[in-house]
Amino acid sequence: MVHLSKKAEKGIRQAPPHVQQKTAFWRMLVETQGLRKAKLVKGFHDEPLKGTRKGQHSIRLNLQWRAIYETRIGTEGKETIELVDVVDVTPHKY
Repeated sequence: MVHLSKKAEKGIRQAPPHVQQKTAFWRMLVETQGLRKAKLVKGFHDEPLKGTRKGQHSIRLNLQWRAIYETRIGTEGKETIELVDVVDVTPHKY
């Protein structure tokens, strides 16, 4: 399950259409195939972050735009589910 923070929703609305489409594709991939499979897609360059963002990961939506997410494990009935919280979608500052 993928959850978007209000900040991430705002970032997606401000992003160019192709970035919005790639974000939607990543979300669909995570929800249908799981995060482990989505991490294998080299085009997203999924990587762990350091410093104040330790424990979070980023994916590249294009050369400039990134989505920052964190994961946690939850339960739904007897089933264990992985929750993905997208906390930010922002242009990367160079």
